[in-house]
Amino acid sequence: MITIKTGRVKIVLKFGFFLATALLCLTDKGGLALCMMCSCVIHEIGHITATVLCNVKIEKIIFDFGGIKMVSECKIKSISTDIFVLLSGPFFNMLSALFYYHLECYTAFSVNLILALFNLLPFSTLDGGAILKKLLEYFCINTDFVLKVTSILSAITVCVMMYYFSVNNILIYGVIIFLMVCEIFY
Repeated sequence: MITIKTGRVKIVLKFGFFLATALLCLTDKGGLALCMMCSCVIHEIGHITATVLCNVKIEKIIFDFGGIKMVSECKIKSISTDIFVLLSGPFFNMLSALFYYHLECYTAFSVNLILALFNLLPFSTLDGGAILKKLLEYFCINTDFVLKVTSILSAITVCVMMYYFSVNNILIYGVIIFLMVCEIFY
């Protein structure tokens, strides 16, 4: 683990991040790795922009196998601010997808669109799951049970849709199933 302190923000780079990056580059047949990394940066810039607009101070940015996580200094005061910050990452990817579509750069369009939609899936490690968890907590509903059931149904639905549309990438199926298993058992 590598820790870098920049002003008030601590940046933590974990082994899993380097492992995921290496696997991505090693399995990159179509030259998408750089495009995917840039799309991830766009996504995080969306979150950072929202935290700045909402005056939320970031204490730590953690780079890990599952992605990038930002930890704020204090608990965000309102659920609307929380949801705004969580939705801003996928929103920036949607805006980027629209921009790339008009430039007829369909690879970057596809990567940004898929990243935005993927992050809206209801797994607690993704933005969609974090939003669902915040809403369930706000309405005092049992978050653990609902998140487990939702993750199982979402994983089955996504895998069936990918099979229907002839998506043959075993890695994508593996990621979806891994997210579901993590949601159920952890």
